[in-house]
Amino acid sequence: MMKNIKRVVVISTAAMLALSSIAIADTSNNRATNQTNERPSVERPQILPQNQQNTNIREQLSIEQQYLTKMAEVRDMVAKIRNNDKKSEYIQNVQAVYDTRDSFESKIKRLNQVEREVRAILSSEQQPQREQIEPKQPNVAEERDVHRLYLAEMQKLRQMITSIGDPQIKTRLLREAQAIHNTRDSFENKITRIAELEELIYDLYSQEGENAVAFKQKFERAQALTNQLGREGALELRQQLAERQQLLQAQERLEQAEKQALRARAVQERLFIKGKTLKYDVPPVIREGRTLVPVRAITEGLGAEVQWDQELKKITITKDGKEIILFLDSAEVIVNGEAYQLEVPAQLTNNRTLVPLRFVSEILGESVDYEDQTGDIDIGLGDLDALDLLDEDEEETELDKLLEELEEELKEELEE
Repeated sequence: MMKNIKRVVVISTAAMLALSSIAIADTSNNRATNQTNERPSVERPQILPQNQQNTNIREQLSIEQQYLTKMAEVRDMVAKIRNNDKKSEYIQNVQAVYDTRDSFESKIKRLNQVEREVRAILSSEQQPQREQIEPKQPNVAEERDVHRLYLAEMQKLRQMITSIGDPQIKTRLLREAQAIHNTRDSFENKITRIAELEELIYDLYSQEGENAVAFKQKFERAQALTNQLGREGALELRQQLAERQQLLQAQERLEQAEKQALRARAVQERLFIKGKTLKYDVPPVIREGRTLVPVRAITEGLGAEVQWDQELKKITITKDGKEIILFLDSAEVIVNGEAYQLEVPAQLTNNRTLVPLRFVSEILGESVDYEDQTGDIDIGLGDLDALDLLDEDEEETELDKLLEELEEELKEELEE
């Protein structure tokens, strides 16, 4: 019996040990299983569809472009700041935005803030300038110039009308000129209407068989002489040229021997400028078939101005916007900036500068006539045709009175 009990205990103990071993093994297996299950899982990257990838790239590029555009705009605005200290400050602010590693969206927001601040600065800097702006005042000098021009054009028109022979046409045109003057239109528009009426007069001369272009040139020459000399001076010149013309006509009727005697005269005795001879401290000379005259005499006779440059040996003659530059002993001459060649250059004779008569006269717009049989040289005799347009016996007309009133008003304005 005791043996059986011992056997049972031994078996029970062995069984318990076996069960314990099984439990331990199960526990180990469970732990191993749990450890295996607790390992972190590695996520596989998510692959987007191709069209969605392209959209994201475009959005990124678009934002970058917006940033670059905004950066350029803000930099341009900062450059306009006048205060140097503020300008330096905001240049640094913009550079800080550029240097940061923020996203383009964040950079754009910061640039927007900088832009608002810079706009405020620019606005404050411009405000004082607006306050200093004064309303534009009428330019009195310009108005007076227009008045002068109108008066000159109206006087020119009046002279053209009075040169017309037909009394009916003359009366009608005078009335039209008076209507232009009496209108309340601006002086600029009146000048335009005067030009239109002048063209009508030129057309009338063309219809009568005269060359309208030649008449226009002739009349403009008469007007220029009147402006230069005054009306009385122009009429006096006309009388002087008319007498000279009569003398030339008388010389044509002389015998050949008498003409030869006239030709033997000294150059200064047969040289006529504006119908009369001049006095010379050094007489004109003939060089290689060309007449040379003292520059002072010719310029004074033609109403021009002359300057002498001792260092460059240069003579400068000016009149009515024309400029002639000559050099002693040089064939080169410069006329209004263009170079020409003379057949005979300017020369120094008895300490006086002599210049080519024909060349200088023609450049200054004067006619040059040479009478071969008597050797007479006439400068400016062609002005007689133009001055014949002047009427010596002026009739008092309503237009004359209106022009006189306007001239008085202009004088009063200039004296103010």
